Amino acid sequence: MKDSQEYITIPKKEYDALLNEVSELKLLVNEMLDRSIKAHEEIESLKKTVKEQQLIINTFRGEKLPKKDSSNSNIPPSKDLFRVDTRRSLRKKSDRKTGGQPGHKGHHLEFKTSPEKNIEIYSKQCNNCGRVLNLKDAVLKESRQVIDIPVCKTITYQYNTFAAKCQCGCINRSKFPKHVNASVQYGPNIRAFTNYFSVRHFIPFKRLSEILKDCFGVSVSQGFIANTLARSAQKARGIYDHIKDQVQYSNWIGTDETGIYVNGKKNTLWAWQNEHYTFLATSNSRHAKHIHRLFYHGFPNAIISSDQYAAHLSTYGKGHQICWVHLLRKIAFLLEVQDHYWLNKIKLIYKKASQLKRLNPAYHKSSNYTKLIEKELNSLLLRKLGKKTNVLITKFQKSLRKNRQFLLTFLYHNNVPSDNNSSEQAIRNAKVKMKVSSGFKSLQHSYAIMRSVIDTAIKNNCNILNIIADIETGTDISFSRPE
Repeated sequence: MKDSQEYITIPKKEYDALLNEVSELKLLVNEMLDRSIKAHEEIESLKKTVKEQQLIINTFRGEKLPKKDSSNSNIPPSKDLFRVDTRRSLRKKSDRKTGGQPGHKGHHLEFKTSPEKNIEIYSKQCNNCGRVLNLKDAVLKESRQVIDIPVCKTITYQYNTFAAKCQCGCINRSKFPKHVNASVQYGPNIRAFTNYFSVRHFIPFKRLSEILKDCFGVSVSQGFIANTLARSAQKARGIYDHIKDQVQYSNWIGTDETGIYVNGKKNTLWAWQNEHYTFLATSNSRHAKHIHRLFYHGFPNAIISSDQYAAHLSTYGKGHQICWVHLLRKIAFLLEVQDHYWLNKIKLIYKKASQLKRLNPAYHKSSNYTKLIEKELNSLLLRKLGKKTNVLITKFQKSLRKNRQFLLTFLYHNNVPSDNNSSEQAIRNAKVKMKVSSGFKSLQHSYAIMRSVIDTAIKNNCNILNIIADIETGTDISFSRPE
């Protein structure tokens, strides 16, 4: 009771002070609640950020990398299994409209002045009165032409030799042509078509046998087709060796290789080519010794364009050029791993060099333009990338540094491109053939010989069938380009 009395008798001044303290405590509590709520929200946000950073850290450690496909690596599109079509070009979008550009020469059906066959169409009676018309008075009003293929039938050529007796008593007998060496045989055109359909268009033996029978009336077995391909390749050995010499002593070549399967075992198809010639060869492995076996002296006059495969870079030549398209695909993959400024700088270097190449096909090393690019490239290759840089990017920088002298060779030579696309095109045909025919049973060497001849004929705008027929008849072949 005493305590209550004392509480009641608290002075008003002290009472007001207590009320102020209580009000201040309420404000402080509310403020602390607000801070607690904000802190909780920040903690949740930080947890989310930590998870994202952990994924990035795992990626840096190589624990989880982006999947490689044909758009960001050298993996062929055929191995992009179960994918949505996400292929993208390395080219930037152009300002030009789609379709033929101004100055592009179009193609259309031309009206022939001397057709092989004329079909006359007359009106026999008047459309008005029905009288019979005098066709002698008819004048040509209009002509139209239909281009078609005649129904193909085999033609049998019989070669007859004769004997004639001279006044001196000597009996002289005429000789058959070299390619006529049996009593009955198939002619060079049938063998040319067989090679054309099989090697050029990848038609399997069984289907090719049907085509020859249905389209040309020629009944042949699959064994005949195999023998024809082997025989034609043997006859083409001379021109094949000529192509090899032309490639070996040219001033630029592109080279590449790919795996092929022969009876289920992996072999290698090699390609060496330039603007006018393509030389293909096969071997049982990818070892550099096969290059040295074929080209013992290397390519003494040539700049060799290739990817970064060591076997090609070890081949002797006047110089080397690494394919920038391969490098750009690697950069595309690394940018998915880590969006690093250094990779974009390397891409910019290539863009500047390509622009220079378009302005002038060949520069000198003392040129101010090339000095600036060379200096900038050297600076990037020697730059320290920092501890947070992904290890794959660091390895890529080391590989570029190792092959530094092979990066800008294309700037200093007129006909040397920055890419190796034409060599990839040379080996792509073998991949298509394997897709269609499920690989090679044999005859891979014959394929390499005949495909070398065919691709060289294509590059020189020669008729493929005529070239193969000339091989069959033993006619001298010239790959001179028509004017």
